[in-house]
Amino acid sequence: MNPWSIESVIMNAKAMAERNGFELLPGEYSQIKITASRLPYGKDVTIVRLSDWASVELYFTGYEQAKTELDALAKGKK
Repeated sequence: MNPWSIESVIMNAKAMAERNGFELLPGEYSQIKITASRLPYGKDVTIVRLSDWASVELYFTGYEQAKTELDALAKGKK
């Protein structure tokens, strides 16, 4: 894989984590640990541990999509 594309995946994953109130920390056995840094989860609560940056990016893509759909659903019920 191209090192520039790996770097862009890492930068995108970090930006998505920050935008959604999560922190990315190194975990055991070269895993990436996603922890919550604000409500509704609390402070320093481990959400998930993933083994590669592409999975982290995919996790946040799904998280943002679900958040968008739930917001739209909530607006539709008002």
